[in-house]
Amino acid sequence: MSTERPITPPRKQFSHQSSSSKKGPFDARHKLERVQHYAYQKDTHQKTDFENADNLFEFLGAPTFDDLAEVDFSATVSRSDFLRKANSMSKSIKEEYFKEPSNRLVVFKDTESKVPRGHVADAECRPNITAAFENDFGGDDTTFWPCIRMAGGWASEGSTSEDQEMQAISYLHYLLLARPDLYIAQGMLGSEDSMMFQVGIGGFGVRRLKIGWNDKKLSKLLYAFIYRTYDPGHFADSAYKLDPIVGEDNPPTWTITIEVTSQVGGVTTERPVPCPNLLPLYASSPFETRTHVFATKGEGVDVDGKKLTVLKDQVCRNRNRLDEHEILKLVHEPKRVPGVVEAVYHKTIELSSQLGGLSVGRVKHRHGLRQLGRPFATIPTVKEMLQVAFDLVEVLRFLRAKRNILHRDISIGNVMYAPPSEVKEDPDTSTQDSE
Repeated sequence: MSTERPITPPRKQFSHQSSSSKKGPFDARHKLERVQHYAYQKDTHQKTDFENADNLFEFLGAPTFDDLAEVDFSATVSRSDFLRKANSMSKSIKEEYFKEPSNRLVVFKDTESKVPRGHVADAECRPNITAAFENDFGGDDTTFWPCIRMAGGWASEGSTSEDQEMQAISYLHYLLLARPDLYIAQGMLGSEDSMMFQVGIGGFGVRRLKIGWNDKKLSKLLYAFIYRTYDPGHFADSAYKLDPIVGEDNPPTWTITIEVTSQVGGVTTERPVPCPNLLPLYASSPFETRTHVFATKGEGVDVDGKKLTVLKDQVCRNRNRLDEHEILKLVHEPKRVPGVVEAVYHKTIELSSQLGGLSVGRVKHRHGLRQLGRPFATIPTVKEMLQVAFDLVEVLRFLRAKRNILHRDISIGNVMYAPPSEVKEDPDTSTQDSE
């Protein structure tokens, strides 16, 4: 069982399709079919304005632009010339600040009607403006969602200003789902008379600033926005690294490096342990309890003698009375309880410094789980399904009677099963507790 709270998708605003992927006999596919749909909600996608252009520039934290002598920051930017101006400025930024041959050029493209590939939720929304490294675009000017550095759009004719902004926020919503490494996603919304710069802050909401095309500060903000597409800095979690994408049909994977604490001779030490080829299975609620679930493609990563097969990042409120890691520790002490997922790693990450000093009252929990099984919905026969249901009731009874824990979140998304023919691959699933 998993202790994650299931999310009932709100009404659809875009079309989605489920996708299948081949994995080993034990995996966490119970999350794969639960797609997170976008629907604008005022309380969830809360919007706040930056006070002025200087306030946004300070938030972005880019270096001063004095070194870019060839860029005329006093010139205005027009809507019709925006992409050319953005790409010219991007080239100047690369030549000045990112000169090494290994650094690539960020390009802005008009990608209207083109659907980016490889989204964990199979999103089919189409950003009008997409920024990514030049060689991450294919021949049809599409790219993978995890490669997108900034997603924006142009205001649609005939739409209200509120509808236009909702559309732009949807790009930030899906970008945060596709980019688990980002604490802050960048977006923009262009209209006939202005450009709105937007930042989607995971676990918090959207901050924005609208500035007219004829405002001379627009060039400076565009510079700072483009600079952050090259170097996310504190906008991103440095533990994440996108693996090289091989072929258009292979889903993108990530390497996430965890810091494992050990006691050696009475001295506490930390060592980095890379978790390679983690496949995103599930992502939800980017502006609330932001959750990302990954599964290893192989046998798992060794963490102090235990195999980590699932990694889960989740943003929670400070001092939340329901701490998943603590609950799982209580479940498996003094002895491991068969039938309940086992925690093998945990770290709490403070978010205030990553979110530009905002007091969001939230922290990120990184859980490493030993989560083996198949989706409940794939049980082949009614007889086996009833057997699993009986085992489930027994586990729940045991937790209530022996651990004083009541699981209040039972759903097919939180139940997995181990087919009898495959139990031998995980000896612990047959362990019996004398209790």
